[in-house]
Amino acid sequence: QLHTHAHTSSPLHPITPPQVYYPTPEPIVSRMLSLAQVSKGDVVFDLGCGDGRVLTAAAATAGARGVGYELDPELVAAAEANVRRA
Repeated sequence: QLHTHAHTSSPLHPITPPQVYYPTPEPIVSRMLSLAQVSKGDVVFDLGCGDGRVLTAAAATAGARGVGYELDPELVAAAEANVRRA
């Protein structure tokens, strides 16, 4: 079970999405999940989840659940699409 959330700005707290997105390479994602010893009972939180690759890898390789937060609406859409495909 994976969730992604978009945060919209308010007049008091405008949010400007980052201008550059650096996706984490798959070997690094794999190593991070291994070092963290992610397992089926875990919930992985990813702040700035981008396209959701860490969350989908955690679900696919360990059966973990995930929650991602992303400010960029285009990346949120990509993450949601990747979650649906996973």
